[in-house]
Amino acid sequence: MLLKMNIAELLCSIISYETKREIKEEAFRVSIAVLLGGHKESQEAFNDYILNDHENRFIVSLVN
Repeated sequence: MLLKMNIAELLCSIISYETKREIKEEAFRVSIAVLLGGHKESQEAFNDYILNDHENRFIVSLVN
């Protein structure tokens, strides 16, 4: 159900663009929970977002 609501894109966008550290950290925790659930389609959705992030905002935001 969450996958149909584009939860991976939402979480990745929050992690990429949110300026408040607490909100970014919570989105990161939820992302981990979704990924650890082992649902292949969810994992692929995160992978697709990262692969299509041509400016690498997601990865760069993890460092900051």
